[in-house]
Amino acid sequence: MRILLTGASGLLGRYFFEFNPDRRKHLITGTSCRQHPGGLFAGGLDVCLPIPFENKSGYARLLDEIRPDVIVNAGSDGSVDSVQQNPESGRYINYEFPLFLSAESEKRGSLFVHFSSNAVYDGEHAPYSELSPQNPVNTYGELKKMTDLEIKKSTGKWIITRPIVAYGWNFLFGRKNPVTQFLPMMIAGKRIKLVTDQIENPVYAGDVAKILWKCISSGFTGELNIAGGDTGVTRYDWIKKAGMVFGVDTTTISAARMDDFKSMAPRPRDTRFDISKLRGVLGFNPLTVEQGAQAMLEDGLRPDIIGMKNGI
Repeated sequence: MRILLTGASGLLGRYFFEFNPDRRKHLITGTSCRQHPGGLFAGGLDVCLPIPFENKSGYARLLDEIRPDVIVNAGSDGSVDSVQQNPESGRYINYEFPLFLSAESEKRGSLFVHFSSNAVYDGEHAPYSELSPQNPVNTYGELKKMTDLEIKKSTGKWIITRPIVAYGWNFLFGRKNPVTQFLPMMIAGKRIKLVTDQIENPVYAGDVAKILWKCISSGFTGELNIAGGDTGVTRYDWIKKAGMVFGVDTTTISAARMDDFKSMAPRPRDTRFDISKLRGVLGFNPLTVEQGAQAMLEDGLRPDIIGMKNGI
């Protein structure tokens, strides 16, 4: 199977190619917005090409060359505040480019896999299933909603996955997630304030990768909300539990409220997912945040990648 993977240097892109179940059978060509050292993707990708999303003609040529069976669009601007502040740039990366890839997939008969977001929901009517109304509260979520709606109009083969906030080992240069953001701070003994009034069921990036590979191999198409095994956890409780698994001092963490922090874009307060479809249709039971932290310790993608010390 030939696969094109955009955003190969991001968290979900990285876990997708690292969790490739058969590297002789599944040949992955990755792209990233900039050049990275060749050894970074050793063994996981056939090649990773620096092609910015603005270069549609470059992507068209690449698609002609590799003729992928599957296009996985894991690249995006994932910063809610950045998109709120720069809506035109966010519109291109999170709306126009995915629709370009969707159209190319339809034209070529490829399966198109798109990553949407829990930001399409308003946070007032959790838990959210694939059938829940979408009513985003910020520009990022609105663009994701618009993209979802357009992709669903396609007559081609598509999967819209909505991973809730994901965590795992990002590359050193990559965007951090709550675990890789706060774990080094706990190790350094820094004071941390985390909210107790925002609820999620975070998902380990390795589970997202496994689910995606299962979707592709089983012929699944349609929408799928992806979350972890917790029924709901606050950011405060989540990071304390993860820190305990890693064996670091969590007493530096104190409780806060969302209103204590200033942000460019409003955030929904409760976007817990109903993952009945994930469990029922795909038969997949995701890890809790404690189990996910343990998986990070064991997945072989850790410490030296993000410069951590103390043998963690």
